[in-house]
Amino acid sequence: MPPNELLWSRWDDVDALLSRALDLPSDERSDHVVAATAGDEELRALVLRLLARLATNGDRLTTPSGDVIAGAFGDAPEASDPDLVPGAKVGQFVIVRRRARGGMATVYEATRADGAYRQQVALKVLRRGLDTDDMVRRFLTERQILSSLSHPNIARLLDGGSTPAGRPYLVMELVEGAPITALADTNRLDVLERLALFLQVADAVHAAHRQLVVHRDIKPSNILVDADRNVKLLDFGIAKLLEDDAEHTQAGWRAMTPDYASPEQLAGGAVTTATDVYQLGLLLRELLTGVRPLAGKERGGDIPVRASRLAIRTIADAPSPAQRAAARGTTPQRLRRLLAGDLDTIVAKALRPEPEQRYASADGMASDVRRYLRQLPIAAHPESRAYRIGKFVRRNRWGVIAAGTAGIALVGYALTITVQSRRVAAERDRATQEAAKAEQVTRFLVQLFRGADPNTTPGERVTARELLDRGAAQIEHELGDEPAVRAAMLAAIGQSYYHLGHYTLAQPLLERAVEERRAAHGPVHRAVASDLSLLAVVTAQTDATRALDLFPEALGVAERAVGPAHALVGKILADYAALLGRRDSRDPRVTEMLDRAVTILRASPGDNRSELAHALTVAAYGRSPDIAIPLMREGLALRQSLHGELHTATASSLSDLALATEPVDPLAADSLMQRALEILDVVLGRRHATTLVVMNNLAGLRRDRGAYAEAVPLYREVLSLRRALYPKAHTSHAFALYGLGLALAESDDPRDGERHLREALGILRRTQPPGSPLVSLATAGLGYALARQHRFVQAEPLLLDGHREIIDSPLSVRERARTLERVIWMYRAWRGPTAVATYQQQLDSLLASEGSSTS
Repeated sequence: MPPNELLWSRWDDVDALLSRALDLPSDERSDHVVAATAGDEELRALVLRLLARLATNGDRLTTPSGDVIAGAFGDAPEASDPDLVPGAKVGQFVIVRRRARGGMATVYEATRADGAYRQQVALKVLRRGLDTDDMVRRFLTERQILSSLSHPNIARLLDGGSTPAGRPYLVMELVEGAPITALADTNRLDVLERLALFLQVADAVHAAHRQLVVHRDIKPSNILVDADRNVKLLDFGIAKLLEDDAEHTQAGWRAMTPDYASPEQLAGGAVTTATDVYQLGLLLRELLTGVRPLAGKERGGDIPVRASRLAIRTIADAPSPAQRAAARGTTPQRLRRLLAGDLDTIVAKALRPEPEQRYASADGMASDVRRYLRQLPIAAHPESRAYRIGKFVRRNRWGVIAAGTAGIALVGYALTITVQSRRVAAERDRATQEAAKAEQVTRFLVQLFRGADPNTTPGERVTARELLDRGAAQIEHELGDEPAVRAAMLAAIGQSYYHLGHYTLAQPLLERAVEERRAAHGPVHRAVASDLSLLAVVTAQTDATRALDLFPEALGVAERAVGPAHALVGKILADYAALLGRRDSRDPRVTEMLDRAVTILRASPGDNRSELAHALTVAAYGRSPDIAIPLMREGLALRQSLHGELHTATASSLSDLALATEPVDPLAADSLMQRALEILDVVLGRRHATTLVVMNNLAGLRRDRGAYAEAVPLYREVLSLRRALYPKAHTSHAFALYGLGLALAESDDPRDGERHLREALGILRRTQPPGSPLVSLATAGLGYALARQHRFVQAEPLLLDGHREIIDSPLSVRERARTLERVIWMYRAWRGPTAVATYQQQLDSLLASEGSSTS
């Protein structure tokens, strides 16, 4: 039998013997194999040949097993598998071509074969000859791991199964990109741009750790970056679930890439999240310096830990210092100075040999990188006054220079003190007034928070909502003689109520704040415009008609108070356009206002990232995906840079991006929306109004792609929580009832769907104005539920009435098309194909108009 065929047919014997041999000193291995294979010459020759091909480092296997096997015997015979040739069908997918081959699996490019929607994927199939029980367990473990992970920077698991030959496979998101280090060098990214890429990797690793998964093979080839600089972490093939004590690895096959392995991996010790932190340290150092880690040289001290020293050192088998620095847009000496200090400290802490001395988490390391980018003191640096003062000076260098200059200018100022005495007196009086106001605010807040002190109220736990309630009640008593201070506190508490989702509590406080501001400052003042704008935003949640009167008033005050190109004007324009767009996406004022808002916010001085992100997101609404998605991504990046990952604004951007992505990639949209929900669960809790909106959206995405078993429980949870949060027959109940009713109607319980849709329609008829498209949607939905029960005579008038109102409504093309599709379904099931011609023509025309408008 040829050696390669023998290898695959006797892999279990080879594996067991090779494993035992590798546990022995290198000079004893051959003798052991000869003794163990007495009478089996074929097996002896096979294992000795493999041993001769192995490169070892400190008695550890350093050559990946797939490379050893391919080098010793050539390719495995899987290339001739008839089920894996181009055009072959595997599950719902058709093989296009082979993309890569690794030690465990071969990766193919494939496309969907069921016609549900267009989708290209990566199909990862366990290699023939490696499908032993142990290797299959490892492969299935990878499937289990990937199914638990949902993060924008982790390649998504889409499906899984077994080939006709019984070999397990995974279907994954097809990532088109380059390894992170290659992309950074090709595009000559500077240090700050490289840190931004690294933060995406660290966030993905932290997300995996939260799911109790250690990757333990973090290296550039497992991190791809696409043309938009979105990072994807790949290949959890040797990842370990923290809760799984059993190592599904072969004894002689160390699950690692030695050059990127941590000290505990090389020593055969326990693998924890600290292992990934170490590998993140190696990755960060390589991104910053261009020097790959090499296990032997790392342990021998040939490669220094500090990145700044590497910047100027010549390293064997690496580009010269000048070439590496040029790839970062600088020189070796400048790169050394840039890396010295905090970046050196961050890398050194991540690369500590003792796991307990490293960062406690990937998030901790990422937090220090973010603090470095904001020129704040990092947690890893030893505490010292000089260090913090130095950080303050660098962060505020112009203010410090100005302060120094002011000291010199005082000498000249003293010469004209008499002339300026009146101005000084006026400034002093104004400063005294401001100090008095500040003192009153401080005293008010101290008294307010003293109520939450357990020494004051033993055994009582005071929530943020309770503090706000107390503050609102005390404003009149504590700040009765200071209208300006009282107005500021009313606005602040009103805004806090709004962010907590208590709109009915926020509105009266903001109305009073506007009155107080006008009394204190006059009708044309920046604070008046700001409070009016916030009042309009809050009012829009319950009374859109009144909000449409408040926004023009706020805009007019702002333009007169601060000028037409001020950032406040841009913010008001974006909020105003958002409300107009919700009422009628075809309103020509919407695009004009949003274009102006974005232009103003891009050009305005100061940090307008939050306002610009909001304007970009609103500008994306109603646009085709090719326009909307880049706008949404820019807005998301701005919010992540401003707030980090765990923030409501970041979650909002993820949710909006999901809705924009859904028409072109439903599963990517699901992943984005799921991440938004996870963030809001942590930040706001499950019962918050905003969390429930995103949960309802996630249910809608799943319903639209036919995943009813996942959508229905989500809708039921939203409905249950909203019934506890809002009064009976509140409008928000109707949205959950409508989605749940359709999901049930479209799956296997149209009678229960009818019940929920009738309740939704009743609420909307009581709460919405005449002619509301929401009422029409619920009417058509109820008709569809009846049609699904074959109660066509009752269904027809409801479906047609809803359709006639919806077809010319400001609802999206997709929503109008869905209603038409339900009419067509009814007539096809009831009267046959000839009855659907008119409506099919309308649907074709509608979809064609959408295509022409987005081309």
